[in-house]
Amino acid sequence: LRVIMLVAATAIVASAIVSGSYEISFERIQKNQQERELATLDELLKASNYDEVIESSNSAKNTNIARSLEPFPIYLAIQNGSPTAVVFSVGSSQGYNGPIYMLVGIDIHGNITGVRITNHRETPGLGDQIEIEKSDWITNFNQKNIFNSPLSSWKLTKDGGQFDGFTSATITARAVIYSVRDTLAYFEKNKTDLITQPVFSTLKTEISDLEPNQ
Repeated sequence: LRVIMLVAATAIVASAIVSGSYEISFERIQKNQQERELATLDELLKASNYDEVIESSNSAKNTNIARSLEPFPIYLAIQNGSPTAVVFSVGSSQGYNGPIYMLVGIDIHGNITGVRITNHRETPGLGDQIEIEKSDWITNFNQKNIFNSPLSSWKLTKDGGQFDGFTSATITARAVIYSVRDTLAYFEKNKTDLITQPVFSTLKTEISDLEPNQ
């Protein structure tokens, strides 16, 4: 009985320690993820003047862009109370090895300010070239709009479009191209609502106030 009680007590203590460690680590992980996302937002918005970035209200029910896995938030860049750009958090289910998540920035005039991949499981050395750290392929979307790049041309060159792909990762490239295209189309179709609807959920910190990760 003493042994059983000792084992039970040890298990309870160990469980409490693990649970406490998880709570502490989870908060830190969440904070680091938020800081990385804010830093990426800042990178996509460098071409736009802004004072703060806020999360649009009702975005969850409004942004179910084609090929997305689920609705995602929309972030508005604001200067002197007026929107200057929109950043969409987008997820594509069309990746080769699973979902591909990305942020797509579009300024108020409809020009893409940048695209950054935030999470994926594509093949290292092949599909991971969608990452800015691995290649500059993702910068091909910069400054594209529906006027200088009609939506019908948003395909790989091998499919009759304007975008080069990369060897042995055609599916990955298509997934990103189509998601960015659909996001741009969504922006143009819903621009008025996106920039005029009420906003109320402010991000926890302004990008300019970010401290470097420890």
